[in-house]
Amino acid sequence: MTSNTPPQSRPAPARRGWRWLLWVPLGALAALLLAVAAAWTWAGTPGSLALALRWVQGWAQNNSASVGQIELQQVQGSLRAGGAVDELRWSHNGLAVTAEDVRLDLGDAFWINILLGRGINPGGLSVDKLQVNDQRPPSTASSEPLQSFTLPLPVSLPW
Repeated sequence: MTSNTPPQSRPAPARRGWRWLLWVPLGALAALLLAVAAAWTWAGTPGSLALALRWVQGWAQNNSASVGQIELQQVQGSLRAGGAVDELRWSHNGLAVTAEDVRLDLGDAFWINILLGRGINPGGLSVDKLQVNDQRPPSTASSEPLQSFTLPLPVSLPW
């Protein structure tokens, strides 16, 4: 005798639901690691320094009232190794600074030190010519010399 009742479906094992709880974080971690590896690879390519400085230049243009204007000419190098800038100009409220033939060596541990909060430790920094032109009106208030200056990260220079 045959029965026309469909076979009873068994409920899915409870552990299938737990698999998603495992795979979602692992997938997110893998995507994060892939993005970090891609960014690290890009940062080592020639031209990455020029592109990053163009981003800074664009940001400065949008915030020029508070940070001033930045102009760059002939930028070469990478974000991981460092590079050279033929001419860098910064100006804000009548104060202009021009640096020519700027060379920056970032060293092997530069970015690791920043990410770990150890500070900024470039391998080398050189400027062939630095010119400061102050056209700001004289201040009527008496000013005292700067007593202290605090940066958000410690800076160590190789000289």
